[in-house]
Amino acid sequence: MPRDLSDLAIGERWAYRQKQTDPVTCVEVVRLSTTKPARVQIKFVDDAFEGRQEWVPPARLKVPWAGVDAWQRRQSQWSAVYSASELSEREEDAWHMVFDNLRGVSLVKELDYHASGILSISNLDILVTDLELDRNAVIDDNLAFIEEEGRWVLPWRLSETIMRRIAEKHADILLAELDADEQRDQRESRYGYQSGKYWISPEICAETRQRWVPVRDLVRQWCGAEARDRHDELIALRAEVLRLGTLIERAITALRRAKSADADAIEKELGIPLETLRQARQQETPG
Repeated sequence: MPRDLSDLAIGERWAYRQKQTDPVTCVEVVRLSTTKPARVQIKFVDDAFEGRQEWVPPARLKVPWAGVDAWQRRQSQWSAVYSASELSEREEDAWHMVFDNLRGVSLVKELDYHASGILSISNLDILVTDLELDRNAVIDDNLAFIEEEGRWVLPWRLSETIMRRIAEKHADILLAELDADEQRDQRESRYGYQSGKYWISPEICAETRQRWVPVRDLVRQWCGAEARDRHDELIALRAEVLRLGTLIERAITALRRAKSADADAIEKELGIPLETLRQARQQETPG
């Protein structure tokens, strides 16, 4: 697709399309404008147009006419992929939540993730090796294709499997991010927050938060039961450590009132100052 007039030359023939749903037709470049906005004067080649000429935006010229057949095949392939890749709003939000939270992962940096759950990647071998996928199952899918830049384009039925594998492999990162997001939502639903010069009330925050509850639940499902159990166990262990720390703090405090020397000895043997325990408990307490 020409972005400006420098892509065009007088006398060239291009495939012209006025609207996304219109068929393409052959036109000849007659003249290039010298003012802004950029315009190109074209002459319709087909006899049905009786030599009609128009000034049009250069973006309507899609591809040199010599390459129109290959371009139309690509258009048909993209259309088929989009038609087969319809996600619910919840799936769409979860899809972006996974990749947005894993931007630092090397494999995710190799991927372009489009709307409707469509993926494209330049090096398919990296993908199938990293995620232990069957390469033939990917390339043999009748909707998968290689675009002009050499990137594989994959429909949702393949992308979903890939995305689940990525979520499972990096579940520790995702689950921690989901927990942090939920704690932030709980805090803002209680106190509200300042966004630039605007104050967002707790009521609006609480209402907005509800949208993301089912989305995060779906992402957790994609992370897999094993990762969720491991994450839950870690949270429970952390809570138990804090509970024990609280008991120890109370015991040492009570003992210090009775016998300071023994209390100091126990705190020293514990190896953690009581103030550190208090700070850790405050940091772990939501809101």
